[in-house]
Amino acid sequence: MARFLPAAPPAERPRLARGLAVRLGLVRLAWAGLLALAAAVASAVDPDAVPPATVALSSLALLCSVVATVLLQASLGLGRAGPWVARYPLENFVIVVAALALEPALGPTGAVAALPIATAASLLLGLVAAGGELGRAGASASAPAPMLRFARLQAAAGALTQLGLRGAIPVVALLGTAAETADAALAIGVGVAGLFGFLQLFVVLLPGAVRAAARAGTAGPERQLGRLAARCTLVAMPVAAVLAATAEPIVATVFGPAYAGAADALRIAFAVVAVAPLWSWLSQLAVLRLRPEAQVRAAAAGAAAFCLLVAPAVTAAGAAGAAAVTLASISISAFVLALVLAAGRRPLPA
Repeated sequence: MARFLPAAPPAERPRLARGLAVRLGLVRLAWAGLLALAAAVASAVDPDAVPPATVALSSLALLCSVVATVLLQASLGLGRAGPWVARYPLENFVIVVAALALEPALGPTGAVAALPIATAASLLLGLVAAGGELGRAGASASAPAPMLRFARLQAAAGALTQLGLRGAIPVVALLGTAAETADAALAIGVGVAGLFGFLQLFVVLLPGAVRAAARAGTAGPERQLGRLAARCTLVAMPVAAVLAATAEPIVATVFGPAYAGAADALRIAFAVVAVAPLWSWLSQLAVLRLRPEAQVRAAAAGAAAFCLLVAPAVTAAGAAGAAAVTLASISISAFVLALVLAAGRRPLPA
């Protein structure tokens, strides 16, 4: 959405956005439906382990989230970054408020009920941001083949990246203790949040960079993104170093004694934040140059490193090993992406 809609003629953007939203939305809803069906089967087999209420509420949250995401991606591509930026702060705020309000009366089910309430708020935001324009667009415009190939490669790169960023936590759950799993989830969650915070900054700027590139070529926007990456790195590296040096008091003050074992893992996870501007810049550079195959190769390298390292690292160092593998995966992805982008600049056909 953010790469191709700004490059389309202004009069065609709403129709193209509608076509992309319908196509992507149907595919994502199909996958979400399969996940919901699998969860329902698991609940029918063992309702004590997989409570039906949790399945129903989580499935509803997933469906709302899919539609909200597509609408807000269309909004970003159409030049309205505000709703996209507001989505996750809004969603997380509603989750916290709803969970605190419902859990005392309804227990864990009340806490889970906060998920569909929050994603429904995001869905409402998406409808306000893009629903009217997409509804008035008339007939949908078909996406050209290069755009769909780009989308498929982006999806593949995203899936491989998620393996490296999120996969260590279930491995700790399989090979370690419950405490180690909680420590790993806390540390990796903090690192990944910082990583995607920087990535979102570059994603929000992408539509403007695409429009500038259409007017005057990619050199100017690429220089601007590079300067932004340099400034972000100058901020991220000392901040990450200070946070790593003070990991123990941070854990004691913010998370409490139950997470005392997370300090070492959190110290490593803060290094992910230091790598974040470089990885985010290179990822958006590949998108701007229409080089999704570069992202796939880099993500595959990071995923391969994860698969090779995760079991021995978790066995040897528990949560800290899981955080180290996460850092290694994203660092290797960034290194390979830099090499692939430097090796050639041949884009996809327009």
